[in-house]
Amino acid sequence: MSDNKFRSAIKYSGAAIQMALIIIVFDFLGEKLGEYFEKEWISSTITLLGVFLAMTSIIIQVLKENK
Repeated sequence: MSDNKFRSAIKYSGAAIQMALIIIVFDFLGEKLGEYFEKEWISSTITLLGVFLAMTSIIIQVLKENK
């Protein structure tokens, strides 16, 4: 494997880990807030917000790379 392909693979693996961590943190926060306020919809809403933020982060990284 060439050095350029290896760096690209490492970069995108890091992005996937970053995305997973964002979603996990927002899911944890959503669960805690849902329990605290005793509202079931808070958990899924906060988790969905985390998914959108993670996707936005990845899209911004890819767009910056392609400039």
